[in-house]
Amino acid sequence: MHTSIKQLIDYSSGLFSLEQEEFIELVSACFVYVYIFNQDKSPQAFQLDKKLTFNDLNSSVKTVLHLSAPLKVCRKNRPELEYALNEFIAKLALLFQSNVISGKDLSVAVKELYGKSREHFVIPNELCQLGVGLLRSSTQQVYCPFEKGCDFALYLPEQTEVVTETNSKDDVFYAKAQSALLNKPLQVIETDPLKNPTLIEDGQLKKFDAVVGMPPLGIRVKGKVNGDIWCRFPEDSLMGEVYYLRHMLAQSKGRVICFVSNAFLFRTAAGEYQFKEDIVENEWLEGVIALPRGLLTHISVDISLVILNSSKTSLSVKFMDASSEAFTRKLSKTLSQLCNVQQLLDIYNNPHNYDDEIVYSSKYEIADTGYNLSPARYVKSEDDRKLDEFLSGFKTAKLCELVDIIRPQSVQHNEEGNETFKEYGINNLDGIGYLAGNPRLLMLDRQKSKRAKKQMIEPNDVLVVCRGAVGRVGFVPDKIGDNALANQAFAILRVKPLCRRMSPKALFQYLSSDYGKYQLSSLATGTTSLMLSSKDLSSMIVPALNKAQQEVMAIAHQQAIDKQKSIDILQKELVELRTQAIKKIAV
Repeated sequence: MHTSIKQLIDYSSGLFSLEQEEFIELVSACFVYVYIFNQDKSPQAFQLDKKLTFNDLNSSVKTVLHLSAPLKVCRKNRPELEYALNEFIAKLALLFQSNVISGKDLSVAVKELYGKSREHFVIPNELCQLGVGLLRSSTQQVYCPFEKGCDFALYLPEQTEVVTETNSKDDVFYAKAQSALLNKPLQVIETDPLKNPTLIEDGQLKKFDAVVGMPPLGIRVKGKVNGDIWCRFPEDSLMGEVYYLRHMLAQSKGRVICFVSNAFLFRTAAGEYQFKEDIVENEWLEGVIALPRGLLTHISVDISLVILNSSKTSLSVKFMDASSEAFTRKLSKTLSQLCNVQQLLDIYNNPHNYDDEIVYSSKYEIADTGYNLSPARYVKSEDDRKLDEFLSGFKTAKLCELVDIIRPQSVQHNEEGNETFKEYGINNLDGIGYLAGNPRLLMLDRQKSKRAKKQMIEPNDVLVVCRGAVGRVGFVPDKIGDNALANQAFAILRVKPLCRRMSPKALFQYLSSDYGKYQLSSLATGTTSLMLSSKDLSSMIVPALNKAQQEVMAIAHQQAIDKQKSIDILQKELVELRTQAIKKIAV
C-alpha cells in the first residue's frame, strides 16, 4: 500500500466510529468518488468544495458503479461523522491532484484492506498471476465466476472481454470499484452461478475461450443444484468442487483454470470419483500443479491448481509439484507466499526443458491409483529417487503378495457382554514398536464376540498405523494372550503361511526403517488427519528377501529388543536415583 494512503487511512480510522467492515466499504467508496471526479467522468453534482453527506456519497457511487443496492455504511445519514468524511475526501483529493497517488495505488489499497478484513477475502496476487498466466495469448473472452473472480479478471489484458458472476452484493461492489479505479472494462453480474447462471447464448450457456476461478473451498452444496435445466451435473456429490468444475466446463470451449482444495484431489466419495474418472477418460484433464502450503489467509485449506481443457489433443496428463522451497516464501509458521511464478509458468508451458519437474501420466496409470490426482503420486522427489535406488538392489513384490491384510472393524463395549477382549491402540507401542502396557478391556455380547474373533491379532503380526500417525509400525509379541484386538487405527499384516520371501520380523524391521516409514507416509492422504487406504497399502512395493537377508533382519530385531530392555533398566535406575535423593533431603 502506498505510504501516503496508509497514513491517511490510519489517521482517519480514529475519526470514524465504525466497525471494520463499514470502514473498509466507506474508504473504498471515497476512493471511487475522488478518482471518478478527478477523471472528469462525474456528473456536475460531484463537487469537492461542497459539503458531502453520507447520502450524497451513496447516491454518487451507486450511480457511477450501477449498484442495485445502497452502500451499507450509507443507509442512513451520519451527521456526527460528516466532518471526518469531508476531511478524508479533501486530503485524498489533494494527494490525487498532486500526482502523489494514482488509481492503481487506490486499487492496491482496496485489495489490501479487503485482504485484512475478518468477513472478506482476496485472492493473492501471485495466484492471480499464475491463473491468468496459464491462458493462451489468443484468449479473447474469459469468464471469472464466483466470489473475487474479479481479482483474476483485473490481471487480464484490457482488450480481453471479461465477465464475472457472483452472488455476493459486497463482492459486486468490490469488483465494480476495482474496475473503476483501474479503468478496466469488466461486466459484473450479481447472481448465483450454480443456481441461476445468466450468461446464455444460442439457447445454451455461453461458452468462453477460457474460465478462471477459485470457487468456495470445502463447501457442501448438495440440494442447491437440484433441477438444473442446463444438465450440467451428472454426478451427485456431497462436496462443492464437482459442481463448480462442472459449471466451469459448461461455460468453456478451451482451458478451465481452477484452484481446488488438496483434499479434492484424493477423495474417493462416489460423485468425486465419477467426476475424476470422467474427466480422465474423456481426456479433459490437462494438468495438476501442487502448490505450497498456507497460501490463503482467509481459510486454513491448502490448495492445488487443476487445468482442464475439453479441446486438448494430448493423451497424457501433466503433473507438477510446485510445493517445494523453490516456489515458497515463508511469511510465518502457517502462512506462505507463492514465489518465482514466471519460472513455474515456464516449466509448465515448456516441460521438455524440465524433465525432472514434470511427469506425464496416461489415463491408465491414473486409473490404477483410483483416480488420485495428487501430483505427489506421480512426480518423484529426491527421497523417491533414493528409495528407487535402494529397492533396485532387491527383488521386489507388492505387499499383498507377501501378507494378508486385515482392517479391524469397530467393536463397541457392552456392559452386559459375556466375553472379555483386550484392545490395543497406538499408545500401547513402546520405544521399538512392541505392543506393551495395559490394553482397553471390552465386554462383548455373543454376536459381537463372533465378529471380533475374526480380527484378533496373533503373535508375530505386524501392525501398521493407518490413521493419524501414519508411518508408525508395531509388532505383536509372543505373550500377547487370548482375545487380543488391534483398534481401527491399525492394519494387521500377517505373513502368508507359505511365503518364503519375507518373515514377520524382517517385515517389521523394514517397515520401521527410514525407507519403510517414508513409503508409508508418502502413501497417506488427508489434510487435517492422515489416512492410509487398504488399496495403497496392498500395492506398496517392498523388498522380497532371501533367507540370509531375513536372518540379518532377525538378528537386528533381537538386538533392538535387548537394547530396549537395557533402556528400561536405565530408566528405572534414574527414577530410583530421584526417589533416593528425595528421601535423603527429607530426613
